[in-house]
Amino acid sequence: MDNKLKKEINIYNSLKSNALSSFEDKKYEKTLDYIHLAAKIARQSYLGIWYDDELEELLIKIGKELKEGSKPKKSHNKKVVFILSFLSGKDGTCFGHCQAFKHWTKMLGSTSKNIYITHCYTSYNSSLYTKNIEDIPVHNLSWYDSYLDRIKDLINCLNNDAPDEIILFINPDDVIAITAISALDINPKIIFFNHADHTFWLGRTIIDTLIEFRDEGARWSKNYRNIDNSQIVPLTTEIKPQKASKKEWGIIEDSVVSISIGSMRKVLTDDLPYFKLIGELLEKFPNYYHIFITNEVDEDLIMFYFKNYDKFKDRFIIAGPIADLSTIYGVGDFLIETIPMNGDTVRIEAMACKLPVVAYYNEKFPLVSSKYYLPSNYPFIGSKKDELINYCTELIKDPELRNKTGNLLYEYYLDKFSIESVNKTLKKVLSSNDNTVSIENSKTSCDYDLEYTRNLLGKDEFELNKELLFQSIFKRSKFSLKDNIHFYSMSLKKAEFKSIKNAVSHSFLPFIGFTGISVGRKFGDRGISLLRELFVK
Repeated sequence: MDNKLKKEINIYNSLKSNALSSFEDKKYEKTLDYIHLAAKIARQSYLGIWYDDELEELLIKIGKELKEGSKPKKSHNKKVVFILSFLSGKDGTCFGHCQAFKHWTKMLGSTSKNIYITHCYTSYNSSLYTKNIEDIPVHNLSWYDSYLDRIKDLINCLNNDAPDEIILFINPDDVIAITAISALDINPKIIFFNHADHTFWLGRTIIDTLIEFRDEGARWSKNYRNIDNSQIVPLTTEIKPQKASKKEWGIIEDSVVSISIGSMRKVLTDDLPYFKLIGELLEKFPNYYHIFITNEVDEDLIMFYFKNYDKFKDRFIIAGPIADLSTIYGVGDFLIETIPMNGDTVRIEAMACKLPVVAYYNEKFPLVSSKYYLPSNYPFIGSKKDELINYCTELIKDPELRNKTGNLLYEYYLDKFSIESVNKTLKKVLSSNDNTVSIENSKTSCDYDLEYTRNLLGKDEFELNKELLFQSIFKRSKFSLKDNIHFYSMSLKKAEFKSIKNAVSHSFLPFIGFTGISVGRKFGDRGISLLRELFVK
């Protein structure tokens, strides 16, 4: 065990110890603060810890302390309530698990009662999603009230709704949803969508049915979380195949074009296998182009990591973000997945658009990749650069092979992952009392390389004291002025601020506290802009 891992495990254990002692002292808000941060470091830093029943037991005990003892109204109509930690995309666009959530609301819309968003993160500014979704009302809990106040609000709402089922699309450190569910006077079925199957999360002890979106997640939950009651409901997409002109991208029509779609963090790793792969293909085939759609284009960053970028700039096109990806899939002749991390949604969309996929499987940490969404005998999946080069070469050279492979994947998508197919699966799973799943490829190893995973996914040094300060300032808190001064002093001592300017700009926080921040918010966009200037840059 390296020193950094030892240090982070010590931080985790310290936060857990503080949570336990705060609970014994009946300081429940502080208990929630410490549990939230313990879960945050576990999910961000990858400590080899996948769950913690002791932390969850504290949340359940706090819930019991808040139990109202009311008599909820009974209803003859089945009702479903969704709880989320956040929902991205004020304009209606969304990505990742939020996209999966929206598909679920379409499939279950007629039985859905309400959507609640907990806003479990403390922030100077939090997006409030206010539009109805599929005619289901959206309710935002206050993102600056104390955790306890938000929990009480949610308890009251859920007891009034009296749902038959509560479906959770929550983040790994959401202490609000789990505590509120533990305090209910009703006994709904709790369904947990495991969108963060690759890391630690809270919620294991309250689940009736765990929904996985791939068999790898089900195997990891069985092996590392000791959860057997899981079902698989695959991801899906509404994207439709459509052809688009290559000329609109400045590409000659008879050229071969591959595409990749994913955030920049999925390709920026020490050995840079993605850029090496694309560079070799561009060198090898003069009539070949590659388009990479990403979250933000930073040419200086690209040039730093991809030394030959200037040489291939005309044929290596980087753009984004783009909300409507249907035309991108229409331009491409095949998809090259991002390396060493990729996303299942992109793979499914490519399949729905009849594109062949050169798939990457990460043997050192399989949960940042997947085999689940491909046929068992699919020939174009590899873990080494030379394998992927060969697969790409075959597809670049052979248009008939591209057409045949694209049609094969499209038929597989229609059978397994189309809206209609997934809707049937979802309804079957939710109506079944059998919560066990037959896991495909069950003999596949669940081993992973912890050091590699930490280097790949782990965040920078966990800024414990700065996190505690923000917990105290950006929401209502039970930490005192003395506590805040201590957090700030320790942040300085531990060099948790990125610069002297950053440290100075935070120096008044312990003194103005939550009240001062609240005043800043009242100035609207200008106040938020000032807060961003002070605390982010």
